[in-house]
Amino acid sequence: GRKIIAGVTTGSSNVCLGSNIICEEAFGTNMALIGQDVNAKTNCVVVGQGAKAAEQSCVVIGQGASSETGAAKTIVIGRGASCVGQNGIVVGAGSSTMEADSIVIGQGVLNGDLGLPSAIIGNDKLKAIRTSADAACDLGTKQTRFKDVHATGLVGVELLNGLTVTGGVAS
Repeated sequence: GRKIIAGVTTGSSNVCLGSNIICEEAFGTNMALIGQDVNAKTNCVVVGQGAKAAEQSCVVIGQGASSETGAAKTIVIGRGASCVGQNGIVVGAGSSTMEADSIVIGQGVLNGDLGLPSAIIGNDKLKAIRTSADAACDLGTKQTRFKDVHATGLVGVELLNGLTVTGGVAS
């Protein structure tokens, strides 16, 4: 292709396939860049037309997917998916996180209004999070308990320290 790995004057261990592949650093190493109009920094894997990693140590896969300025050490997978916070993980077309140390999974899931690291699984179409068998999974442990639980609708608890809870009243 044309203009492969423009910007790199020295470097090693780079694999490039496509056209208009740009490294923003003069010393580019350990990069695997595949696609047209790909833009990356050192220690990145970037695959997809128009995909970009604006910081080091990122994996970005998908047409137009991006790890933005300030988002080092991220994983972004999905067409048009993006990550703005460092150490983030985004999986799903059109999904995005603005928060550092956050995880977003699902199509069109947006995380940017909480102001704190969080994990969001699913968009507004998600109707249940469950296991494959009854009573097969714990939510937290004695050592890693959940701080607060917020719920709308009915919450059914069969046994809580020997108590039965019905309609919010323990007996």
